[in-house]
Order: sequence, then structure tokens, then C-alpha cells
Amino acid sequence: MKSTIITDKWFLELIPKFPFLERLKLRQCTMSEKIDINISSVKLKLLESLCSNFKEVNIDAPNLLSFEYYGSGGGSKPVISFLRSSSQLKVDVVIYVDYLDLCKLKEFIQNIKPKNVLTSLSLFIYQTFVVSMN
Repeated sequence: MKSTIITDKWFLELIPKFPFLERLKLRQCTMSEKIDINISSVKLKLLESLCSNFKEVNIDAPNLLSFEYYGSGGGSKPVISFLRSSSQLKVDVVIYVDYLDLCKLKEFIQNIKPKNVLTSLSLFIYQTFVVSMN
């Protein structure tokens, strides 16, 4: 569904209704509060999230080949748990941080479970620019 606005409740009820879903891309999610989400699918192969309002994400997808998480600096990051996953799973995490957010980044990385899912990490630290209108 492209450009569909959904509520928190509807979103949580929608995921289990698609057991044969192979690709799920969550973009520009603006939920009213931080929520826990459970994604369970035997067929799911690709999961991409650009949502910042997840408190905890539990993924039970034994055939998942690719998980991508995009986040911004500041704020708390979700705890991500892979309950079952493929041995070929590739996890890409892209978070834009400045040097002040490095402690939060460490906590986020430590909260990805199980630990052996994240086999490599690329870190890009961008200098933030402040434009003064004076």
C-alpha cells in the first residue's frame, strides 16, 4: 500500500493478516506513541524500517534475508530481537548521528539480539551544520 495513513491499532492488527508477505517496507511511520511490534512470517524475505516510534521490534522470520533499519540521531532507539532468522540474514543499520549521540548508538547496537546477527558494522559520523539566519 503506497501512501496509506494508518493508526497504531490498525497497524498492529494488520501485520498478522498477511502470512505470505515476502517484502515489508515501513516508511515515514508517525505513530502517536512508542509501540512494541511483533512481525511473524515464514515467507518474509525483506524487511525495511524507516520508523522511529518503535519501542521494541520482535522479528520471527526464519527465511528473512535482509533487514534494513534507518534512524536519525537523538531519541531512543528500539530494541530489535530476531527470534528466528536465516543464517544468510544481512542486517544493515543506518543511523545519522553526531558525536554527541555515540553513547546512544552503543546502547542501540547492544540491544540487537541475538548478538551473532550483527556480523559487521559501518559507522559514518557526520558533522552537523547549523545555518544562522542572522
